[in-house]
Amino acid sequence: MNFSERLRVIRKKRGISQEEFAQSLEVSQRVISNWETGKHQPSIEDLVKISAKFDVDLNWLLIGLGESEYIQIGQPQETPIGQESEQSPDPEIYTEIPLYELEVAAGSGAVMDKENIITKLAFRKDWLRRSGFHGSDLLLVKITGDSMEPTLYDGGMILIDGSKKQIKSEKIYVFRHDDEGYVKRLRKSGDQVTAISDNRAYPEWQIPVSDVKIIGRVVWAARILP
Repeated sequence: MNFSERLRVIRKKRGISQEEFAQSLEVSQRVISNWETGKHQPSIEDLVKISAKFDVDLNWLLIGLGESEYIQIGQPQETPIGQESEQSPDPEIYTEIPLYELEVAAGSGAVMDKENIITKLAFRKDWLRRSGFHGSDLLLVKITGDSMEPTLYDGGMILIDGSKKQIKSEKIYVFRHDDEGYVKRLRKSGDQVTAISDNRAYPEWQIPVSDVKIIGRVVWAARILP
């Protein structure tokens, strides 16, 4: 089942038309039609909204992992941060991970000056524990650019472990350089760090270790499969 089919499953299970679905998401019926036929793909913000409004697992919605609304690896909050939610996740079961407005570039760099929280996604604590993650170390950001394809895609969302700042050869990291944010594989040699793109159309480049600020290692990624 691809993304378009999963979207139709959500709508038809609730017995609503494309127009009603569109109204609930504050988009046009044509947008829903284009999503369901695969002509266009929704943004991360739209995916978060669908997941929240229709109580479906974001992981299932993106990549088909899990069992739609019945297994919730991550569920976003519909209400803005700082306000009470009528459907707050059970803190005994879920850990809320912030999704930042910040975008990091898999390309030529993105200025990192908009680090506001858009929302929070609730990840199951047992999933985090099995994966070896600690909720307090994690954050989510979006990707722009195509230099990390086919591993990471433009518009995708990545989970960063801020406790993993030590460079291990050719793991993927989010880092700052000259006040811009990047997501690249890194290789350290002496006092130099080599930034490597998975898209071979982009050349490797070197940066002095002293000019690199590691935010954390990328440990999970969500995207719509082509």
